[in-house]
Amino acid sequence: MPSDQDNKRIQELKLRLLAEQKRHSEELRQFAYTVSHDLREPIRMIVSYAQLLDQRYQGQLEGEALDFMSYILDATERIDRLLGDLTTYSHQFRAANRLMSPVDPEGALQGALLTLEAEIRASGAEITSDPLPSVPLDFAQLNQLFRQMIANAITFRGPEPLQIHISATDNSGAIQFSVRDNGIGIDSRHH
Repeated sequence: MPSDQDNKRIQELKLRLLAEQKRHSEELRQFAYTVSHDLREPIRMIVSYAQLLDQRYQGQLEGEALDFMSYILDATERIDRLLGDLTTYSHQFRAANRLMSPVDPEGALQGALLTLEAEIRASGAEITSDPLPSVPLDFAQLNQLFRQMIANAITFRGPEPLQIHISATDNSGAIQFSVRDNGIGIDSRHH
């Protein structure tokens, strides 16, 4: 039977191990976020120049050249999506027991809009919002949620001009955020 001193030493080792796991988890999260963020800019440059080539030489390219251009644009779009997924995944490593502090959702929304500025401009989306109440949340996660919802609306838009509206309602003390758009929607079989 272990002595009190042995039990104390075991507890200390468990606490050190837990602290070390937490530190490694945070380092991995930071690394994943940094890598995905830093790689997105070169991908955007590749897409921009491929689109410029496509526009400038439209009608002059044919056959394999058109296929190559299509492959470049498809591949960079997939890479950008994967990097976005890596960013989302990196947020999963945040400590679940961390205390949440009051967050200004307006700031999280504005941050999301700034991040998606090029996509919003290219899509011609009109984005409006109601006043959003302060809530106890993680700012980065709320910002990520707004970015993901707006990006989805832009990706799955219909032929008419895109309109996105963000609002919040108080349901007996629980704040429910809503992002509504006039996109193509989700087929009812996938609800």
